[in-house]
Amino acid sequence: MTRRRSRLPAAAATTVLFAVVALSFYPRETSAHKKFTFTTTHANELEEGFFQGGVESQIKHIFEETLRDKATAEGSSVDKGTIHAKKADPATTPPSFSVIDVGVNTGFFTLLAAANGATVYGFELQRTCLSRVRDHLANNPRLSRSVYLFNLGLGQEADVVEDNAKDVCDGTWGHQGLEKVYSSSKQSSGASSMGSSSTVTSSSIVLPDAVFQDWWDIALIKVDTEGAEAAILKRFLKYIERGQVRNVVVEVVPAWWPNRGVSVEHGIQVFEQLQAMARETVLLHDMNPFPRGARPRAQTIDDLPTFEITDMGALLRQRASTASSGLNIWFQF
Repeated sequence: MTRRRSRLPAAAATTVLFAVVALSFYPRETSAHKKFTFTTTHANELEEGFFQGGVESQIKHIFEETLRDKATAEGSSVDKGTIHAKKADPATTPPSFSVIDVGVNTGFFTLLAAANGATVYGFELQRTCLSRVRDHLANNPRLSRSVYLFNLGLGQEADVVEDNAKDVCDGTWGHQGLEKVYSSSKQSSGASSMGSSSTVTSSSIVLPDAVFQDWWDIALIKVDTEGAEAAILKRFLKYIERGQVRNVVVEVVPAWWPNRGVSVEHGIQVFEQLQAMARETVLLHDMNPFPRGARPRAQTIDDLPTFEITDMGALLRQRASTASSGLNIWFQF
């Protein structure tokens, strides 16, 4: 049976073609130091200290423990902070384990995953953010061959407007919605109702099918996309159902879903499907010490509380009623 291939938006075709060639011929690093440098001189952008406390430190812990366990299961050894991956022929053997980072921002978790032995595929619509990540990789050259960066979003196919007037990697970009690029019959290529300023460009959102292969083993997917998470994870459900995904860590902001084209009730359905497939669903450290639809777990992560989600719908509906009230969930499959 012939497998139907998704048609990419024109702006994305060259990027994905280059990535496929790179994955075929560019060997991945066989070992990586678990420590890496992460510094920025740009104001109002995330620095390393941001990831050392609260829920970010829990996510960091999940990355480290999950990837360490995966490396051990795959036959790698962890010795004095270095992971040595078992040898494989890159032309015929898929990466031992992969991490998908959707919403890379400045790249801390991308680098963390690579430093822990994973092959990382990072997706980010903001070109300025990708520039920051490339700077970090230049300071950590041992990791560069384990990281593939895409100026793409994942989800329902579209070309969207990006305003590059500000040289900043915006941590909340897109939460009010993204403007789609009009067709060439209405305006010139890349233009939108924002005008034709040279600072306005377009980026493409593509279906995961356009990038991923059926045989990939995905150790962890991280999604931090300012309200687009329901639309994105809906299109990963079939990969999860096939058993290709081991973990998903996602920032969830239900109040922003309608701005990204998903109703609250539709988004809840996606998350209820994820929970039904998961062997465990954990609400991470939360601003509300008694969250509705959840109860405390005995296990902490990084000495901070976690919660068992008992009623996903009640939890997400309550958060949808409060503007910008988010939460972070860890699904284990």
